[in-house]
Amino acid sequence: MNAPLARSTWFPLAAILLGFSAYSWVLNNGFISDDMVFLDQSLDFNFLTAHLRSAPSAFRMTADLWFAAMQRLFGYQASWFYVFSILLHVLNAVLLRSLLINRGADRPSAMLASLLFVVIQNPAEAVAWLSAVNELLVGFFLLGVLWTAHRSHYASCLALYCAALISKESATVALLLLPLLLSTQSGRREKPPRWFWLGLGLLTVAYLAWFVTLIETNFLIQSGFYSIKPTAFLILAYSLHKLAFPWIYLALAFGLWNVRQSALENSERREFFVTAIWLVFALCPYIFLIYDIHVPSRHLYLAAMPGCYLMAQLIRPIGDRRLRWGFVVAFAIVNIAYLWSAKDIQYVRRGRTVHDLVAILRAHPPGCVLISDFPENPWVAKLSARLVPGWSPDMIVVNESRPSAVNCVVLKWDGKRKRYQMLGTK
Repeated sequence: MNAPLARSTWFPLAAILLGFSAYSWVLNNGFISDDMVFLDQSLDFNFLTAHLRSAPSAFRMTADLWFAAMQRLFGYQASWFYVFSILLHVLNAVLLRSLLINRGADRPSAMLASLLFVVIQNPAEAVAWLSAVNELLVGFFLLGVLWTAHRSHYASCLALYCAALISKESATVALLLLPLLLSTQSGRREKPPRWFWLGLGLLTVAYLAWFVTLIETNFLIQSGFYSIKPTAFLILAYSLHKLAFPWIYLALAFGLWNVRQSALENSERREFFVTAIWLVFALCPYIFLIYDIHVPSRHLYLAAMPGCYLMAQLIRPIGDRRLRWGFVVAFAIVNIAYLWSAKDIQYVRRGRTVHDLVAILRAHPPGCVLISDFPENPWVAKLSARLVPGWSPDMIVVNESRPSAVNCVVLKWDGKRKRYQMLGTK
């Protein structure tokens, strides 16, 4: 095998190995929470017509398409859903490496940034929660948008932008990233044609008009989950801190030490500041939430890409090889260990509303179940019945009484102990 072919082969294999090393703990976690709702609405492709008329579903249709395809291939075998979720994350890392090389980054720095991105724990929810697959999908399409633009494939870029727009509303960040990254691409001379910018603008205007038309159906806005307020700047600052702590801070300390040892070239300094702006821009679509003081981990997925590239730029030039590789190895070990020791426990707890209910259904003949104090969308409990042969959603009654019900198993969710209490039969 010649050297170029060997290099092109080993990197994807290393990324796959690291991806499953970091996330294989999810393979036995089963479906949790809103996964059941996604499975139900993607039973057939008729949902597309309904989604076009309601938000936010209209802007996240690729997630339903993904669930529909996976359900047809693997039924209710959740482990296969997770396998392909991990592989999609790895593919995004490979695309990130290619994008960085197209920008003029040296191959070792691009490779290092991509491998750090595979194992970074901050956006773990995007990989570990199937219902958050839209973050992986919008990441995939946005990387495609940036990659094709850097390669001057402008028609493909617009097509991928359309796909990104129906993956997540955050895809509009391309309007900030494309001018920033194209204008600072190393060695780039040609400018994108005017029809490209015109097409990008028209697509965005049409998208915004569609968004406004459906705003009355958008429960995220109507319920007050998101709002334009000055607190967005505080959320941005704290979210940047959450993403940077502690590794980007440590890398920055190493980078400042390295600057004293050897001067950086102007192009390196410029690329560092461009990447920092890229990081801020990637968070901007998510900072308008008002139900927390920082964005949830799944929303850090787009920002983790430039975040890892920042670390690579800071660590790669360090002359002391032991210090450089010590940082990289420590980063991988600590992040993977955290995913296995902390995140796995979190998702097992989150999945108990479904997993424990399924175990109870399997232990009883099909009939009826009355559940009180269920903490999530009632349809999560009702649709869990589809995971057990003989049971159906209409047999599950959630947070309401059924006077005519007889011989029903009666359950109560204990919020403190995070488990069901069996109250007998009715």
